[in-house]
Amino acid sequence: MENRKTVLISDLSEGKTSPRVIATDWQRIPYTCREFSGVMVMAHGTMSVPDICLDPKLTGWYRIYTGMLHTVGDEGADNLTGFALSGDRFPRYFEHYYQGNFDRAPLIAEAFWKAADMTGQSVRIIHPENGRPCLSNAAYLKFVPMSGEEVAEELADWADASRKKLIATHDMHAAFCKNPQTTEDLVAEIAPFAESDASHIMLEYYFDAKDPAFTDWFFTSMDGYETFAGTGDRFFHTSRAGFVARGEDPYPAMAEYARSLGMKVGFAYRVNMFAAHPPWDIGFNAKIFRENPQWRCVDRDGSEIARLSFAFPEMAAVMFDLFRRMIRSGADGVHLLFCRGVPNILYEKPLTDAFYAETGLNAFELDEEDERYIDFRCRYFTENFMVPLKQAIIDEAQKLGRKEKPFLSVHALADRRTNRFFAIDLEDWAARGLVELAVAYPSIMHAPDDFCYNKQQTVDLGFYAWLTEHYGLATAVDLLPRGVNPAEIVRRANEVYDAGIENICIWDTYSYPHRKAFWPVVRRLGHKKMLKDGSLLAPPMQFTEVLSMNGLKVDKYNPWWCL
Repeated sequence: MENRKTVLISDLSEGKTSPRVIATDWQRIPYTCREFSGVMVMAHGTMSVPDICLDPKLTGWYRIYTGMLHTVGDEGADNLTGFALSGDRFPRYFEHYYQGNFDRAPLIAEAFWKAADMTGQSVRIIHPENGRPCLSNAAYLKFVPMSGEEVAEELADWADASRKKLIATHDMHAAFCKNPQTTEDLVAEIAPFAESDASHIMLEYYFDAKDPAFTDWFFTSMDGYETFAGTGDRFFHTSRAGFVARGEDPYPAMAEYARSLGMKVGFAYRVNMFAAHPPWDIGFNAKIFRENPQWRCVDRDGSEIARLSFAFPEMAAVMFDLFRRMIRSGADGVHLLFCRGVPNILYEKPLTDAFYAETGLNAFELDEEDERYIDFRCRYFTENFMVPLKQAIIDEAQKLGRKEKPFLSVHALADRRTNRFFAIDLEDWAARGLVELAVAYPSIMHAPDDFCYNKQQTVDLGFYAWLTEHYGLATAVDLLPRGVNPAEIVRRANEVYDAGIENICIWDTYSYPHRKAFWPVVRRLGHKKMLKDGSLLAPPMQFTEVLSMNGLKVDKYNPWWCL
């Protein structure tokens, strides 16, 4: 290691003094700990401040750690700080959320950032400025030298394709809620996945920038309300509208960058995201739904269901057009989010008439789970929607001169019974070669009037393992780890692999890279050995007690009265 030593940079002041909050520069806060002292930097709210720039004057490879004050944030503000090396295209943002008791002194949380060759590189510390209030801080940077053997292991790990077992999802709503103004702002959303085990990334598709009329008619929006559910939703609306007004399509650049990182790119759609009951109708109230009541789903009792039915050829044609647009915008394939959009076909006239013509039976007189009607509904949906959809995206790719056929993948439901009830016939689709990947999502039907969204750990692992074994269909299980700790994520991942399923999916994967306790686990869910031996759960953070800040003693009588 050429006698290189660990370097701790705890004075981030750039030689400046600004201990009080001012609107145009970072607050520079002298602090002391038991073993070292320094000057941390902090920026509040919507302050516009220059980046902190530091040159550690290092050569060779180092593991880099950030030290951030682990405290509650400003009320109503994000808690994010950006860090970037001079050679990085995009910063990495980390949260400094508080986990602990209010009777404790403030802590500095140290977490791993990245391994990098620091030769000739400087560091920037960044306060996000996108119109949303944000509290940013940094207390120190630590550089731990790597041996030649460690560097070789790191590079080999990055190049190991066998670990690419993570199916990443990005709903893109969160991206637009950040108020992106350029394509580059959205491409940055992909950057954290460079350090992950992701083989695929599924990006939700929210507009066709080249066709404002279609975008206005088809996609959910808040047009005409003159009010928004929150600041994020306002930005979601205004930033998307800006891209459409400029005719600027960010999706091709996002796809190109993801491919440069070794991922396949699917553009995803929640297959019936047209309407919702209050209060969600402020965002889910598309014109296509309002203007076409004749295309709505019909239940067994003849009542209308707030979905549009793909049994109607006109509606199916609209969906085929949507997915062709995705291919034109640069997707390697399309991903159907059935987990956020069933039913899509129930008892509509084209379907029930065809059933009667073939069987002489009245579907409305049968039990809801009568296998004769379930079988027919599955076959009808396969032949009238899935087969032509597959052909439509293949034809579109051929028009564009692509050599590789686009993939078709799905987020399906928890078990065979639930899937088939909603006409998701994974066995038939696998046998016909219609889908290349099926992700199991924990939404399950206990009875036709008892369908549970987001019911964690309800996936029938045996069924999905059998699909792979019998048909060769690639499968994954969405762990949906909401409200659980990293240890539980590891346990669930091991359970999936032990069942014979080869891939893991994490819903809203984009929500983890800034979470320092979670990302070290989530990004490496393809590392089976580390999952098994427990090394993936090595402490992601180290904590150092702060004794004083800005001359105030905080270790004994900590002033939590402000909260």
